[in-house]
Amino acid sequence: MGESYLQQVRAESQIRLAALNGELSSAREIIGGEGTIFATGSYGRLEASPESDLDVFIVVRSKEKGDPPIRVPRLDRVRQIRFKSELIVAAKKAGMAEFDAGGKFLDTHLYEDIVEETGSPSDDFKNTFTGRILLILE
Repeated sequence: MGESYLQQVRAESQIRLAALNGELSSAREIIGGEGTIFATGSYGRLEASPESDLDVFIVVRSKEKGDPPIRVPRLDRVRQIRFKSELIVAAKKAGMAEFDAGGKFLDTHLYEDIVEETGSPSDDFKNTFTGRILLILE
């Protein structure tokens, strides 16, 4: 790969990400201050082609609920679905490919789990280890 190719791919990735960002106003209202989203994969590295899908991690804060208390997202399931729907529509409008595996990996992760479960057996199967590494590397 030549340097000019990488510059072109980075510029095109940034254009699509800017378009995505411009389409996310409703999603921002839905998620409020309860969480964040970050891109990984080819968009995280700014190496996406027009055929690349958007790999993201959605991270939200939690609260304790019930007796005994269990950790649940502050962003209830309906708001999570609405947020993901807005994200899917925005990605399509931004010219990004459909989410891989029909959105199978479009999960919501709890911030506290990412922090507290580092190195635990669940760290791998919940894909939080991958998310942390990609955030650092990309």
